[in-house]
Amino acid sequence: LKIAEALPFFLSLDEKGRGELERGRDGSLLALLPVRSVASLDSRNAFPFPSFSLRLSCSLMMHGRNNGKKLMANRMIKHTFDIIHLLTDQNPIQVIVNAVINAGPREDATRIGSAGVVRRQAVDVSPLRRVNQAIWLITTGAREAAFRNIKSLPECLADELINAAKGSSNSYAIKKKDEIERVAKANR
Repeated sequence: LKIAEALPFFLSLDEKGRGELERGRDGSLLALLPVRSVASLDSRNAFPFPSFSLRLSCSLMMHGRNNGKKLMANRMIKHTFDIIHLLTDQNPIQVIVNAVINAGPREDATRIGSAGVVRRQAVDVSPLRRVNQAIWLITTGAREAAFRNIKSLPECLADELINAAKGSSNSYAIKKKDEIERVAKANR
């Protein structure tokens, strides 16, 4: 199997494993959301993960019992891609890109202290931190939704990504982003 035959929604990839995605209006995140595949082209059953979904799998490997289980995390992401494709009929990588763009807070509050007096000051968030925080918020929301629930983690992760891509307030990541930006606005 070639990469383009691995999954039905990767048919738009060219011979080098790159696909055209809409990256949204946020130009600051363009360089941080690469969509080039990191799978080798000559491997037989390669699953073409974009490099930022490897960061997503690293974020899933948390909380003691999941530490170091990257194959399990990659399998969960693969199932999540299938679920997203079935539910939305869109390219799952496009959904992830939209979710990361929507879930990253643009403004945050930091502690500024001098002479024992501490106050909070609103600051802009760098693009790299926006992407990292968005991935962390999405995986945290999915993990909390799946804990003590009949739904599996890939199902909860797919729901979280779809809601975050839409900008829906049902998403844990969007709620937390709005809360962070609200606190920052109060401390301008």
